[in-house]
Order: sequence, then C-alpha cells, then structure tokens
Amino acid sequence: MATTQDASVGIGVESTFKTTITPTRWYEFTDLNLDYKPERKQGKGMRVTSRYARSARRVTTQTLSEGSLTIEAVTKGMGLLIQAALGSGTSTLVSGTTYQQVFTDGDTPNSLTVQMGLPREDGTIDPYTFPGCVVKNWSLTAAKDEIVTMKFDLDGGGLIDTSTALTTVSYPSAPNLFHFAQGALVASGGSFTAPTSSALASYASGTTLANFTEFELESNNSLTGGETTIGSAGVRSTKPRPGLREGKGKFKAIYTDTVQRGNFINDTEFGVILTFTTTEALSTGFATMQVIIPAIKLDGGLPNPNGGDVPEFDGSFTVLDNLSAAHPIWIVLRTADTAL
Repeated sequence: MATTQDASVGIGVESTFKTTITPTRWYEFTDLNLDYKPERKQGKGMRVTSRYARSARRVTTQTLSEGSLTIEAVTKGMGLLIQAALGSGTSTLVSGTTYQQVFTDGDTPNSLTVQMGLPREDGTIDPYTFPGCVVKNWSLTAAKDEIVTMKFDLDGGGLIDTSTALTTVSYPSAPNLFHFAQGALVASGGSFTAPTSSALASYASGTTLANFTEFELESNNSLTGGETTIGSAGVRSTKPRPGLREGKGKFKAIYTDTVQRGNFINDTEFGVILTFTTTEALSTGFATMQVIIPAIKLDGGLPNPNGGDVPEFDGSFTVLDNLSAAHPIWIVLRTADTAL
C-alpha cells in the first residue's frame, strides 16, 4: 500500500511544445511545488432582481501553470533536467563505460512534460500532468557541510491533465551524492582550458580558494515570448525562449587574506572552477561534477568584525561574458549514464 511518502515527480522531453509525452526520468526531490493558475473574470452587467454576481457570468480567460523542483545533485540521472535549464547538452563516451555530459547556454531549450504523483491519505496516488514546462530560473547551492542541491523554477504551458495515468516510476541504479567534503574551488590563473567532450576544464596555474565555505550560483533565463493570443484558447501559443540571461551568485569566505577585498575594490575580473569528485569509480576516473564560470566580478562583501569570531566575506557576484571564453557557464558531469 502506498503512503504519503510515495509522492513522485518525472519528466519527459517534448518533441512538440505542450504535447504531453510519457516521463522517462524520475527524481528523488527534496521540494516540489506545481501550480495551475486560471485567470477567472466575473461579468459585471447589471440585471433586474440580481443582487449577487451570477455564476453563469464567470469565465476563464487565460490559464497559466508554474512550479519549482529541488533535488540533491547526484551522479546519475540529472542530464535531461540540466539540459532543459541551460539550453544545450551533449553526452560523449570517454572510454569503457565512462561518459562525459557537457551543458552550456543554448537558445532553444527543450520543453518538458512534468508529472507529479500525489498520494491521498488512504494511499491512492493521483497523477497531475503539466505539459509545456520550460525552465525559467535555476540555481546550484554548495552550502557548508551540506549536500549540493539544484533548484529549477518552471514556467508551464498553461495546461493541467488529471486523466493521464501515472507512469510507473523508476530511478537510476545506485547514484551517489555530490557534497561539501568532495568540493574544490579554483580561481583563474594562467591559461584557461575549456572542457571538451572528454576532458574537464582547468587553469594552467589556478589558485585554490581554500578559505571559501559556501558558494551559490543562480541563472535567470529571462524568458520572452510564449504569450497567450486570440485563437490560442487562453493558453500559451508558442514556447517561451531565453532572453538576455542574468547570472549571479554569492559566497562566504573566511578572512584569511585580502584577495577578495582587492577583487571587489578594483572591480577585477576572475574566473572560478568548482569541482566535486566522488568516490564512485568509473572505468576512467571517478564520477565528477564541474561548474565553470570564466568571468565574474564582485558586487559587494567587505569583511566586518564578527562578534569576536574570525571575520568573513559575505560576498556577491555577477556572471559576465568576457567574449573570450566560448560560454559564460558550463556544467560538466563525468558519469556512468550512457545518455542524457
């Protein structure tokens, strides 16, 4: 018998925007919130003997849907979701059973069908299916002493389907978590080697940022288009597309040197590579996640006294395009997954 612990969420990549597709990937989520938002209007025409608004004069003029999904970052199964968030993703065989997935900003992100399985108190599980979902914002958080998490904010196609049967759930086999103790953060130094289909990114003489305790990256895809139009039955007529993306982040660092102070005061550009390396052995190396940001500038965060404790930088930054690196952001996964 199912219990309230048996809620589920799965996604499928759509071939046609808003055309429901069977989910093919499911996630062990930590937070899930999907919402259907009809725009309802009440007719205001006056009628003799009518003293309250009339039920027959209530109409739905537009429907929207939205939601958010938060997951713990794992070594298998994340490819389709990250591809939808950034816009472009590839999977390449490195050797043996080791694959490398590379994700970058793309102009035509996939739309997704998202299906939630929601248990009732008696164990009955009801399906809620939302076609036409596009990722409008995403973030990656590496908090102190915590598991790495990723959050995806969704802009839906304006439809909800409660009649499509719940797809049988299945999960990747024995994925491992990416977490704080596996992390290494390197700042730019020397020549930058971008990730390829089979090699991770690196700096020739990068500096390890050993005093950083937290790091968060967020990207707003600044979706544009996808409006409802006359003839579209009150739902989105076309798939929204990314506009001018806005990347930002924040960090905490122990005050052990004046490097970040100088970067902030002088508005110095620098890049960072955040790498998490698990103990999950692959045929080549270990399961790995890299977040590569070739150009950031600090927006604030001078250290201040900390009540007698060691002062900290509580900083923020903006992701920029330096027109030198091929992309402002990469996410790379070294994995046993044979495909996205």
